[in-house]
Amino acid sequence: MLFLCGLLRNPKASVAATGILIQTAGIIYSFPFSLSIGVSTRVGHALGAGQPSRAQWTTIIGICLAFTFGLSASAITAALKSVWGKLYTDEPQILELISTGLPLLGLCELANSPQTAACGVLTGTARPKEGARINLCSFYFVGLPVAILLTFKCKIGFPGGYGLGYWQHRFAACA
Repeated sequence: MLFLCGLLRNPKASVAATGILIQTAGIIYSFPFSLSIGVSTRVGHALGAGQPSRAQWTTIIGICLAFTFGLSASAITAALKSVWGKLYTDEPQILELISTGLPLLGLCELANSPQTAACGVLTGTARPKEGARINLCSFYFVGLPVAILLTFKCKIGFPGGYGLGYWQHRFAACA
């Protein structure tokens, strides 16, 4: 995705903003990943001890916690959208792109956090290949093509600096 930003209307600002958003995603991801490891360990121990109901409750609680974190991450990124970029730069074009992209990044955590916890459950049940397949399909066979389609085919570009009318026009042109 970072390489494809070089093809956008303002490649320098797009690459810079994407780099900052990728670093932010890495910070955010550390929480559901840690939860995933904990859930994996507890599910594995429960199943090893012959307590499948305890493993089931661990799974339910872990996925609920992950969803709650996804909601929190979404709210925090929306609240910090105009402040977060200033930690990295004072370039107005980059700040505008970050302030538009950050809430979208948080919105993605609504699905990414529970999915990460669920992959931890799969690891705890000795099926890590299934989790790897889910990640591969989710990010590279669904997410990447959709991003390329919306960015270049629908000509949305990096989601920044456009009013609602622009988005409605672009989605109507894509349909």
